[in-house]
Amino acid sequence: MDAQYAATPGTQILVVEDSPTQAMLLEHLLEKNGYEVVVASSGKQALEVLESFRPALIISDIVMPEMDGFEMSKAVKGDPRLRDIPVILLTALSDPEDVIRGMEARVDFYLTKPYDEDFLLSKVASIISRPVERTKANGCQSMKINLWGKIYEVSVIPELSLSLLASTYENTIQINRELHREIAERKRIEEELRVTVKRLKEMESIIEISPAVAFVRKAEDGWPIEFVSDNVLQFDYESEDLLSGNIKYFDIIHPEDRDSVIEEVERSLKDKDLEEFSREYRILTGYGETRWVDDRTFVRRNSKGIVTHYQGIILDVTHRRDEI
Repeated sequence: MDAQYAATPGTQILVVEDSPTQAMLLEHLLEKNGYEVVVASSGKQALEVLESFRPALIISDIVMPEMDGFEMSKAVKGDPRLRDIPVILLTALSDPEDVIRGMEARVDFYLTKPYDEDFLLSKVASIISRPVERTKANGCQSMKINLWGKIYEVSVIPELSLSLLASTYENTIQINRELHREIAERKRIEEELRVTVKRLKEMESIIEISPAVAFVRKAEDGWPIEFVSDNVLQFDYESEDLLSGNIKYFDIIHPEDRDSVIEEVERSLKDKDLEEFSREYRILTGYGETRWVDDRTFVRRNSKGIVTHYQGIILDVTHRRDEI
């Protein structure tokens, strides 16, 4: 727990997110910092939860089935029992009209995705400790807004709109800072990968006489292969085919074992203290045959603790497994 962002005991937050993975990550982050979290998978379900639950804050995605984040916020702000609950919407802010829709839905704050964990926690702590003043926010005003040559007429509460626009500006500054940090970090990671691959290539003559196959896998969808030793030929794959990106590491895992391997990898994403893991599972050879492998993987992270790639070896243990 980060003491700087620690919650007051008993502070409750409603997270509205249709992606189970994203909901789990956000729930874990908030609970780790002392908040009590309830999760709803859609705007409609969130309103059902709010019939008997009054959180200190609502954090919601925008794009969801049945009822999106804007519609949910509008419903919350239109209910006298709920309208004082601050609403944060998580958005990519890729469409300027999102700001207009947010004003109409009386959203309190925007946070951009992917969010910086410290920035999110600081905003949550700030909003909960100093809720938006509502006493003067009773009357709506009609406003005409010119955005990119298009005129929008919206009905807004001025005080709330000011807070939303301020948070949008704050997020723009944060995005710019993150972009500069990301560029510097990406250069560092690319250099680290270059050095890793160079060292592995230098050791390739040693690796090739070893039964173990060396891999460097990117922490991206499907786990694209950055490096693989030439002795991957024992599994009927050419290293060039794997490095081309046409075949990703996820593709060679046996379909019945993919969920368990994904579960292990997701654990490494959540547990920043996890530096390595090992697991035995089945893979498919280039000819579709099944082999058992012992995977010993080291987790590589950037300076913020985010996983960037996986480096390790797999060893064919089919004969041992067959003897069991």
